[in-house]
Amino acid sequence: MTKLTSTQIDDDPTSYGSKGQSWNPVFVEYMKTIVLHPNYAGMPDAVKDDGKIQWEAPSNRSGGQYKDTHHKRRDWWRSKATEIGVSDSKDQWISRVAKLIHPTGEKPCKRCGRMLRIAYVYPSRHFATRCAKLFGGDMVPDALEDIVPYLQRVVDVRGSTSMRYFPILFQSRTISPPSFGENLDAWFGWIEETFVPSEP
Repeated sequence: MTKLTSTQIDDDPTSYGSKGQSWNPVFVEYMKTIVLHPNYAGMPDAVKDDGKIQWEAPSNRSGGQYKDTHHKRRDWWRSKATEIGVSDSKDQWISRVAKLIHPTGEKPCKRCGRMLRIAYVYPSRHFATRCAKLFGGDMVPDALEDIVPYLQRVVDVRGSTSMRYFPILFQSRTISPPSFGENLDAWFGWIEETFVPSEP
């Protein structure tokens, strides 16, 4: 297999998108970076014959040159999972592998270019509802507000006693949070090292 070079890739944002909407230039540059990164070496059909990056590989293609790309990529992900020690029998195994091999842990939005983390750090509707009950309706996290800055905001506004609600906030079927009292750094460490990777 020949190694791809930067000049072989079409990085014109107007070449990507549909219905008259081009993908953001930041996202197109991100795609190019990922396709050329050694962590993704050998990814099947990453770049088409015309130089365009084939970012998505739907499973329902019925014909054409790239009809088997989805299956070939699934095999590639399975091989990568074995290489890094992730079981392909667990739920969301491809997502786990993707997060572990990702070189930056961030990706831009395809449409607006805003950079976001690929980790489990943004509030679900259930989490936001729980926050409103514990901290008040004016302290609901924004949809794209990372959990750590959000909690810093809660403590800044409501005071350190608000941390007594953190064990309730993070309780789930799979997680029983420890009690760090009012040690915000300990909470932040646990969130990043245990809560976020466990994706409860």
